[in-house]
Amino acid sequence: MLQHVRGLFLRGGGLLRRLAVEEAVSPSPPPPPSGKPPPPRSVAAEERASPSPPPPRRKKDSLFRRVAAAADPRLPLSPVLEQWCLAEERHVAKPEVQSIIKYLCRRRRFSQALQLSMWMTERLHLHLSPGDVANRLELITKVWPR
Repeated sequence: MLQHVRGLFLRGGGLLRRLAVEEAVSPSPPPPPSGKPPPPRSVAAEERASPSPPPPRRKKDSLFRRVAAAADPRLPLSPVLEQWCLAEERHVAKPEVQSIIKYLCRRRRFSQALQLSMWMTERLHLHLSPGDVANRLELITKVWPR
């Protein structure tokens, strides 16, 4: 029988004392006779022996991710927005839409930002603040310059 030593630390009187704890570990099975090859291991035994990898992490699905994924500024955003709101029946908050518009402007995707701004008032019936009107007018001048 094999002995295994594991160290434990206990605090006593301000000093650390190391205690050795012995545990019995069962020995490995004896090797097969030298004349015969070892029996093959089953696939199930190998699967149990090796730990399985963790499941892949899925990214959170959000309207921001879907809009950002539509990278071509010539493509309309309305199908993405309609699917999010109507087909999947998900809620869209005004601050979320405003942050997506700012993101699109930083990426110089002004036509999509204007589409999102128009969609915000047409479909969601959100009231425009004076800042929203100013942003929309700026987007109109960038999309349709004269």
